[in-house]
Amino acid sequence: MFVDEYEELDISPFKICGILNSSFNDKKVHYFTDVGNNQMWAAHSLRLSLGQAIHNSGGLGAMGFGILTAIGISYAINDLVVVITGDGGALLNIQELDIIAREKRSILTIVLNNDSLGMVRVFQEMYFDGRDDSTYWNGYSSSFASIAKAYNIIAFTTTTDVEL
Repeated sequence: MFVDEYEELDISPFKICGILNSSFNDKKVHYFTDVGNNQMWAAHSLRLSLGQAIHNSGGLGAMGFGILTAIGISYAINDLVVVITGDGGALLNIQELDIIAREKRSILTIVLNNDSLGMVRVFQEMYFDGRDDSTYWNGYSSSFASIAKAYNIIAFTTTTDVEL
């Protein structure tokens, strides 16, 4: 079992992974992540069963990798496809929702939105006296559910583990 390092949040990334673990237990599923905190949280917290896999760009540092790769792999497999991405990575390839909608790809996309480029922000706080103007948006963020709905994709915003 893992320690939830974000218990103070209404919905922590570890709870999200725990919900995915129980929801897809013993089902064939392929998870995809971008680079960043979402990749670390998924690697730390997803418990893969037989027939499950997680795909990421490793050390190549490709924000936006998750959605694109999930689309490609969804054509090659008949298994469930789940993307776990951050808000920064999702924004890099948000237009790919058009392909998901147009091609009717069944891809569950979870955007972990912390209003920042979280991993970069942590390093800026540690080494650059908190100078994070380019990575923290002071509470501003896109409405990812609204963007998905604009592409006629069923979408929800959840703020608690009960809602998820």
